[in-house]
Amino acid sequence: MAEEHYFLALWPDFPLALEIERRVRPFWEAVPGMRQVAPQNYHLTLAFLGFQPPAARVSIAGCVDPLGWGRFDLTLDRLGGFRRSRILFFAPSTIPPALTDLVRRLRSGLIDALGASLPATGGESLSFAPHVTLARCVRVSAEARPAPALVWPVERLCLARTCPGGDYEIISEWRLSGLEERV
Repeated sequence: MAEEHYFLALWPDFPLALEIERRVRPFWEAVPGMRQVAPQNYHLTLAFLGFQPPAARVSIAGCVDPLGWGRFDLTLDRLGGFRRSRILFFAPSTIPPALTDLVRRLRSGLIDALGASLPATGGESLSFAPHVTLARCVRVSAEARPAPALVWPVERLCLARTCPGGDYEIISEWRLSGLEERV
């Protein structure tokens, strides 16, 4: 059986994901040799959990449920790339305090619940650089640049896992206005 790598992420609804694609298409179409991420896979990772046994879902949910936060807006207004992980991204130029607090509290709870530190993603450090990955396998460096702003009303947090072929499966989701779990 293949390892299942889990992560917690903010996930846009599908109409917003399609709007992201529409706005950034001219940017990634101009970059040769990349593999576009499908809009239904757009997400903003808050915590990469790595390989976890299925039973860990209970512990993960246990640290998400009591955090009680509300929805917030995230403005994506910067396009760029990470050279080391070879991706193109759409990101905020300013991180709202609500997002910083959410990540801090979530990671702290996960470390306590899972009894270990969280793995880094793709060789990167654990510093938080919020972004939505648009494309992978990028062979050229894409310097960050301003982009037409898109306001994302962040309303859901998802536990997801990687699937063969590069897609993701949402395992659980919580609405940020009340945190009711939907499986």
